[in-house]
Amino acid sequence: MKDPRKQSFCALVNCTTPGHEGVVGISRTSRSMIVDLATSGWLQVVSGRNRGDMVGSRFRFDYLETKGDRIHYHISGDSEVENYYGRKLGVSRNGYLGLYENGASPFWKLELIGEWDGTNGLDFYLRDHQGHEVSNYEYANSWFLNVYEGARLSFKATNIKFLET
Repeated sequence: MKDPRKQSFCALVNCTTPGHEGVVGISRTSRSMIVDLATSGWLQVVSGRNRGDMVGSRFRFDYLETKGDRIHYHISGDSEVENYYGRKLGVSRNGYLGLYENGASPFWKLELIGEWDGTNGLDFYLRDHQGHEVSNYEYANSWFLNVYEGARLSFKATNIKFLET
């Protein structure tokens, strides 16, 4: 098995934090009184509670560099979900993670949890380019990935497909 720590890859991303388990996905097209989820591109953890409103997505991690114990990647959508394929992972002005055409974060930092064991999975914490940790934040009875507020999340990249360099 190739080492995903210094290479570009595509993968599913699963939240592994107890009480927040599920695959990371994109809100399905719907409208609420608060926000048009179809144009927000906000990311959430798909759970039993929101399964009908969410669809899991694959993500592309384009390796940039390793600095200390952080691995830097550009991250984008890699699934044909609600026309978000190729859109870049970014942060809204309120800290919500989403897939955007503009306003993407310059890079994302993966902080590995433990040592990679050579399997087709990679455990990590995710941080934005400024070092803010990705958390799960409840807003309007829904949970959204956020870098400013919420409970810190741990993740596992699975079903890793390596990209040619």
